[in-house]
Amino acid sequence: MSIDRDLLTELRNAYNFTAQDGQTWAAWVETALRAHVARCRADLGFPDGVPGSGVLAPRAGVRTGRPPKNTP
Repeated sequence: MSIDRDLLTELRNAYNFTAQDGQTWAAWVETALRAHVARCRADLGFPDGVPGSGVLAPRAGVRTGRPPKNTP
């Protein structure tokens, strides 16, 4: 998987502007992802501590998991 160059530039700029002193890139990305997941959980109305906590439950009718690989 690769990240679009413009998105990566935007992420690096955000990191340079907002990272705490001594905060690594990996720690900053983890914090950003955790905040994003928390917003998604709140938007979908999942309370904290639901069974399977840490995994976003699928909406009815939404496929989950990886799509099948394309085989030539």
